[in-house]
Parts: sequence; C-alpha cells; structure tokens
Amino acid sequence: MNRADIESLITDINDGGLNTAEEVRDVLNGLLDSVYDDVVSENTSGTLNITTAGSNFTYNLYFQKVGKFISVTGNFNVTTSSSSGEVILTIDDSDWLAEINSFSSYRGSAINGTNDSIDISVYNNEMIINNSVLSGEQYRIKALLYNAAN
Repeated sequence: MNRADIESLITDINDGGLNTAEEVRDVLNGLLDSVYDDVVSENTSGTLNITTAGSNFTYNLYFQKVGKFISVTGNFNVTTSSSSGEVILTIDDSDWLAEINSFSSYRGSAINGTNDSIDISVYNNEMIINNSVLSGEQYRIKALLYNAAN
C-alpha cells in the first residue's frame, strides 16, 4: 500500500458522522503496512515480483519498505563480464519505485571478486554497478537504501 492508497482511505472517512469499525481498521492497517511492511524476496532463480533482471546478472535480494525508505540486502552474481554503468536490475512495481532523479549509492563487498568492493547505485528505478566486473564474481549488499517515489 502506498501513500496515495492511504490518503484515499483517509479521505473516505466521513466528516461529522460515525465511521464503521471496518473503515477505521482499513486506515489503521494501511498505516501499519506502510511503517512495518513485509520483506519481498527477489530471486532470479525463482520468482521476480517487483524487478526485472539485467542480462548479465543473477541475484537473491530482499527489499523492505519502511515509510518512504526502501532497503535492499542480499547477493548478486556476475554472469557476463560487464563495464561500469551496467544495469543489475530494473524496479518495476509502483510501490517500490525510486524517487525520480534521486541518487543512492552503496559500496558492496566482494564474496568472490577481483575488486574488494564495488560501487552500486539506484537511479531512476535502475540498480547499476559503477565498476567493471568479471564473469563469475559475486558481491554482497548489506544495506543499500533509497527513497521511495510513493
């Protein structure tokens, strides 16, 4: 549930009248969901719910939205050597989109790679590597944060 959904529920509450318990619960549950949202697992070997994988990477990532902030944790693997600027994934689901023209950067650590660490960024709904990487390398993301559009 995003901000617009919650605003719609709040707008539907009747002024100067009695509201049903169901109406109040809908609003409160919407607020709870936006503050304590579930973790969404994205795995290129299984189901992709909110992302589309870039052609040179596989990943097992976890997305969690709390308020207007989204955190990403997990691992990704390089399947084909790639240059800086290559897209790891694209965020497709409207509840998980990044704020337009907002830039977030993170330094991921190597599990198995020629680089000890790697710069990763989220910009305009794409997660991008900012270093060259080789096929077979693996990297860990402990806490990449970005601002949600909704």
